[in-house]
Amino acid sequence: MSEVCLTKLIELVETYRGHDQTLSLIGYGCKTLSGVSYFTDLNKKKLQSISSQISNARVILRLLDDVPMLGTTLSYGLGKHERNQLIRMLTLADNLASHFYYLCEHVAWLADLKVLNVNSDKFWLLSLLAWLISIISSITT
Repeated sequence: MSEVCLTKLIELVETYRGHDQTLSLIGYGCKTLSGVSYFTDLNKKKLQSISSQISNARVILRLLDDVPMLGTTLSYGLGKHERNQLIRMLTLADNLASHFYYLCEHVAWLADLKVLNVNSDKFWLLSLLAWLISIISSITT
């Protein structure tokens, strides 16, 4: 049984999506555990630090997601082939929101690194709002 689990784990982490899902699970798990009163303040800070570093790694990995997203958007186009107009509009909204999300996240990240002289908080907020629109749009399609 353990050999099967190991094989499945290897298959998962060998893909980009698998990396992202695994890092997401670990990062959000650490963030969640850091709020548990069982842990000492020192251990909570360690868990928060791990969560923050994993979040930063995921931001860096997403720097290359623009190209596949552009391919998806160009492939879908304006959705003229879509029979259901609601699905078409939601998919278009999802595609636009995803592009805006990536753009805002890149700007915010570069601002945090002092490469760009802009307020990163504004762009982090915009990226969060775009991500939310994308998630809602994609759930309903």
